[in-house]
Amino acid sequence: FRNYVLRNVLGGSDADVERYVPTRHKIAVTYRNDDVRGLTNLDELIDRLREKYGDDDDVEVVVVEWAKLSVADQMELIRTTTVHVTPPGGVSFIAIFLPRWATSIRLYSMEYRMEWNFFHYLGYISVEHVNCQNAEKIPLRET
Repeated sequence: FRNYVLRNVLGGSDADVERYVPTRHKIAVTYRNDDVRGLTNLDELIDRLREKYGDDDDVEVVVVEWAKLSVADQMELIRTTTVHVTPPGGVSFIAIFLPRWATSIRLYSMEYRMEWNFFHYLGYISVEHVNCQNAEKIPLRET
């Protein structure tokens, strides 16, 4: 499914999960600042990532609002991402298109751990779930 969609959106064989491996790190942080599943201190997380990796030529930090990009731009960005940081829900499913050996860090509270089983069946990416309510790490907004 992944390769089929990427080939049809981007064209060519570069989108193939078996052949394409990113040559530098890219951390893509999903920007979702709403009252449903947005992160209460998302800006602080982004600032800390940029502080840590801002001067590193081998690591790029990208903050993305997926809905503002075309489908082709979304596919191009996610297929070159090595670390994907996202809150739960529909916006997180773009992780399906990560390249082999990438990591998706999913920030959730226990009530929003909806896609947990689905992503652990993908054999080509590493999925890490971080309970944001535990020890008041990056807390989700509650509604």
